Amino acid sequence: DMLRPGTLGTARQFRQRFVDDSDERQPRNPADLRRLASSAMIRTTRAQAGVDRVKRRTKDVAVALGKPERELYLLATELLRTVMTDKADAIRRRHLASRLAGSPFSMGATALRMSQSHADARVRKILEEIAHRAMDLRTSTREKAAVDLTKTWLNEHGRVLIFTQHSDTVQALQRRLDSEGIAAAPFHGGMVNSERAKAVKSFKSGAAAVLLSTDAGAEGQNLQCCNCVINYDLPWNPMRSEQR
Repeated sequence: DMLRPGTLGTARQFRQRFVDDSDERQPRNPADLRRLASSAMIRTTRAQAGVDRVKRRTKDVAVALGKPERELYLLATELLRTVMTDKADAIRRRHLASRLAGSPFSMGATALRMSQSHADARVRKILEEIAHRAMDLRTSTREKAAVDLTKTWLNEHGRVLIFTQHSDTVQALQRRLDSEGIAAAPFHGGMVNSERAKAVKSFKSGAAAVLLSTDAGAEGQNLQCCNCVINYDLPWNPMRSEQR
């Protein structure tokens, strides 16, 4: 049983006390019902229940932007704060802002796509400049930090799972890891089921030492073969990182 017998009384007693016969969707005595429910509903963490004995150790890696990266960041934030302020740009602002913490390739590709369709000439010009600067960077200090940490953990633990929010960042990281001689398998929502299954199989078998995944990899996948996770960029909702 989920509740101790008698907590809510009998069905008849409960209806008499809390159910309005004229509208069963509106409870009678709602304050009393809330107090009763709060005494019966208990939030228990997995650790408190004894079903999660995994010890998690977190590590924050500080990344200092180089001069070209900082100039790109300042140009993009200035655009978002003072130029691209129309209500119609709300979704574009959110997409562009989320790329600030991603790869230069992701930032450049997004800015270029936006510049091709935006109605405002000034915004188009700045987006084109952002795209060209981002593409010129090729790589970033964030990518280097992720690769260095991946190398360390591969030597110590054997497998590394890297989460990012965007498939174009997955592609950029895969190119960087390939250039370092590290086998990495991509996993994102743009892949068909057979491709994703192949990527997971490759990761579990050890053929790919790294799995590069969007949040699609955090849903319904058993990846307990790996005990090292890098959150390359953090989602706006912190609960999504808890589900990874």
